[in-house]
Amino acid sequence: MTLLLLLLAIGWMALHWWLGRRGYRRTLGALSILDAVLFVLLWVHLHNDAASNPSNGMGRGLAFFGGVLFLALPALVGAGAFWKFRRVTAEHKQEFD
Repeated sequence: MTLLLLLLAIGWMALHWWLGRRGYRRTLGALSILDAVLFVLLWVHLHNDAASNPSNGMGRGLAFFGGVLFLALPALVGAGAFWKFRRVTAEHKQEFD
């Protein structure tokens, strides 16, 4: 089960990387916004859960780690890929002009 979740996370990051590399700005932006909104909702849920049930630290920690793995990292990977390949393209265009 853990291996399956790890493969899912890697695939989700690869999708973000591919979209950034290909330059699909709108799709990557929509996915990144969705990732950010879901991460904030998870954070608020974990904060409210901590206030009502202070003894459940391990579950909150795992949920936060999962949120970072599935939501925050892919958004950063996609933004980094878009920025990297956009800069390379702009530099090559200047060389050929």
